[in-house]
Amino acid sequence: MNAPTYKSPHHKLVAFFQRSRNQWRARAKEYQYEKRSLQDRIRDLEESRDHWRDRYFQERPAATPAYRGHEPPPAGAIARRSSTPTLNV
Repeated sequence: MNAPTYKSPHHKLVAFFQRSRNQWRARAKEYQYEKRSLQDRIRDLEESRDHWRDRYFQERPAATPAYRGHEPPPAGAIARRSSTPTLNV
């Protein structure tokens, strides 16, 4: 393979490539910091949701109509609504 030939002086190329590399690293660090902070927030929200779900089902007796014959969803499970429309009769 032939090495690329540049017309610019080497000292300018070195400075340009170093600056480009440093900008890339700084941007990557910012993305990594944002990713970690979002992961922490998701973890905290999941813990809070599970805590309140557990508290709700512990305070309500099993005989109340809130259960409608079903057990509470497991902690950490995603609660999904039915896609079928319900008719109010």
